[in-house]
Amino acid sequence: MKNKINIVPLPRIIEELQGSFIIENKTVVNISPEVSALLMIPAAEEMGREEGSEIILKEGCSSLADLIEGWIEPLRLKVDKLLPIAVKKSKENIIILEMTSSSDSNNSPESYEMKVEKERIVISASRAAGFFYAIQSLIQGIDDSGEIEACRIKDKPRFPWRGLHLDCGRFFQPLDEIKLFLDYMALHKMNIFHWHLTEDQGWRLEIKQYPLLTEIGSQRKETVWGHVTLGGKEDDKVPHGGFYSHEDVRGIVSYARNRGIMVVPEIDLPGHSRAAIAAYPELGVFGRKMDVFTKWGVCKDIYSPEESTISFLENVMKEVLELFPSPWIHIGGDEAVKDQWKQSGRVRELLKERGLKDNHEMQSWFIKKIASILKDKGRKIIGWDEIMEGGAPEDAVIMAWRHEKQGIAAAGQGLPVLMCPCQWTYLDYREKRSPFEPLTISTVNEPFKEANLKHFYSWNPLPPVLNEEEKKLIMGGQGQIWTEYMPGSSMLQYMTWPRASALAEVLWSPAEKRDFTDFTKRLSPVLSLMDRRGLVYHFQGELIEGGTLDPVENEWQEQSFSINQEGKTGRLQILLKRKGFSNYSQISEICLETAEGRLFKDVHEGYTGKFNRLNVYTLGNGTAFDLKGCRLTIRSRACSQIPGKDGSKIKTSRLQWSFRKS
Repeated sequence: MKNKINIVPLPRIIEELQGSFIIENKTVVNISPEVSALLMIPAAEEMGREEGSEIILKEGCSSLADLIEGWIEPLRLKVDKLLPIAVKKSKENIIILEMTSSSDSNNSPESYEMKVEKERIVISASRAAGFFYAIQSLIQGIDDSGEIEACRIKDKPRFPWRGLHLDCGRFFQPLDEIKLFLDYMALHKMNIFHWHLTEDQGWRLEIKQYPLLTEIGSQRKETVWGHVTLGGKEDDKVPHGGFYSHEDVRGIVSYARNRGIMVVPEIDLPGHSRAAIAAYPELGVFGRKMDVFTKWGVCKDIYSPEESTISFLENVMKEVLELFPSPWIHIGGDEAVKDQWKQSGRVRELLKERGLKDNHEMQSWFIKKIASILKDKGRKIIGWDEIMEGGAPEDAVIMAWRHEKQGIAAAGQGLPVLMCPCQWTYLDYREKRSPFEPLTISTVNEPFKEANLKHFYSWNPLPPVLNEEEKKLIMGGQGQIWTEYMPGSSMLQYMTWPRASALAEVLWSPAEKRDFTDFTKRLSPVLSLMDRRGLVYHFQGELIEGGTLDPVENEWQEQSFSINQEGKTGRLQILLKRKGFSNYSQISEICLETAEGRLFKDVHEGYTGKFNRLNVYTLGNGTAFDLKGCRLTIRSRACSQIPGKDGSKIKTSRLQWSFRKS
């Protein structure tokens, strides 16, 4: 049976009842004394002992009521009602939060129940995460008028680990963007934020003992413009940098925790270490001075396997552990090119001294040393699946990214597994192989013709070849966002949502109850919330041919077009591409004027030519308008391949635009 209640991810059980509840100005949120006491005592030492189920009071909170204020605020904004919080119960039109009376031994720390009747909504849970997730379901399930159909929901997650990975090493992401990212993770009941903080192209975490990591390692002088594999070797000549201070990190950890999300940091080793070696050359195999890497792809620089490098990383980890209470620390371990180890006489000596037969065992030695350091501090390591080469530490968690077969192999060895196969979870894959879509790092090796919403929704994190004992070792999974071609927040949002919504349902909802057609219907209120907040998600409609601009030279020109499509929409997404690959078209802004006189603008620098960069423009605020009679104005010019470098009298080929509706 398809439900009238639109919630993503789909709850485990929804039973429809008669009637509905309407939030009014007199509606009160009541918190029972037991629930209020649930979070009275700060419990930082408890964080992570039950897969991120603890939510701890933010600074300044004296009771759960203060925290609930933050949880309820999105609901207040959606229905435009006061929703005061009180301890005393009223008799009608009330939302009640009470401790669960269920004796179900299978209850997850994240489980909840919610009963919606005409006069009241009763939410019950045993832990803070359950209350928080129930409120997320309420935010989605209630319509803009404040009405929700009567129902009974019993819900708990399929997997304890439901994450998203964000690469901040390639491009630094501002704190506000990370908080927005966390907000939408929370709305989807995702509970792990895997924060990728170090890379060849940038070290993003302040380490006070080693200030050059951020003074030098966080800064690169330029960034490759196109895709090296496709012949794009020029750099943009624009410096890029940024890092997160201790204060920044504590703020993000607190912000995430109050949304039921655990932050798991990644400090990549022994590969992906060029930025650290640029800061401290003695960490490299040959001690050579070098710059922070400015290209994309796999870099050959690698940490030296000396004890002094281990001491450096031990000191780094001391500060990492002070900042992140997570019981897990991700140590990378992927794509460690061992050419420099092979070329080094000193490394050959170390192989003999340590009784190691090859450099795979040397990497295993390296990782086991770090794992031992972390184990002594009460933490466990997570590593990408390459840490199995040469032998993984016995209590390591394997993050299977290259293919599910690596996860199957790890489970066969009795190791806990996080399923993250790139074919099903990499959000930097384009939704379609279209000339209008922006360039991504995976453009040259996309395994599927379409990595669209349906593709992500069809993923099965439990391969059928696993036996029952091996299935128990699958902790869950997560989506990955690699940001090589995501220099701004709009591209990050565009590539992440709503495909991450599909992953959220895969990891939360019972597999046998999932239905893609039903999912797309239930997704509507989530997209509506994104529209209101101006999120630049990937609209799911088909691209509609718009028009072609007249050729222009390297001076800015504005050209206008009319849209004569019938129907209404709340937002439009404009994509542009060049006809022909000589030079580039640069776009500075697109303006949309509706027939009713409403005006919308998207102002940012976009480029299209051999490679597309930031060539997506989103207009509108979610409030419906008629398409017919809309007027679109595009400001563009010709430019050379390198942004900001103009040629003399460059003439561009015709620039085409298409659009899709929200």
